[in-house]
Amino acid sequence: MLRFVFNSEKALAAILYISKQLIEHTGRTGAGIHHIAKVLYFADQKHLARYARPIAGDHYIAMKYGPVPSKIYDMIKSIRGDGCCDIPNIESYLEVRGHFVIPKMEADLDELSETELACINESLQENQGLSFEELKNKSHGRAYARATKDDKISYLNMANEAKVDENILRY
Repeated sequence: MLRFVFNSEKALAAILYISKQLIEHTGRTGAGIHHIAKVLYFADQKHLARYARPIAGDHYIAMKYGPVPSKIYDMIKSIRGDGCCDIPNIESYLEVRGHFVIPKMEADLDELSETELACINESLQENQGLSFEELKNKSHGRAYARATKDDKISYLNMANEAKVDENILRY
């Protein structure tokens, strides 16, 4: 099984950036946790297929409503008060009200490479207007279906679903 090192700074930058973009698109006061997770999932799929690595190194769990980035979800739950994470003062970056994330500051885009930001922006363009149900259905693809419920989704399956180039797959 492929493993990547989780980068909490990249993860935080991605959450802040995606949540701000979703809020601007919808005009709501917060970005849905489900929406953030799915935008990031499809961005990671693209980045895996093109560059052989995920954005923040998080792994996805096949949960009822689709893939969920494990450590990122733990970060969000810790702010909400029903989880834990090892980022000091994480509450100074984000607020969580129920199922919505409210960024308290701008994302540090220096944490994200040009390719990572490009994949996030592509995913935002494709998914920001989709409903909860549409995102759930879209994210229940082959990679999700091949995983055991409440277990890790294979990075290779994610890349294959995104039509990975054979050279990247061999790498």
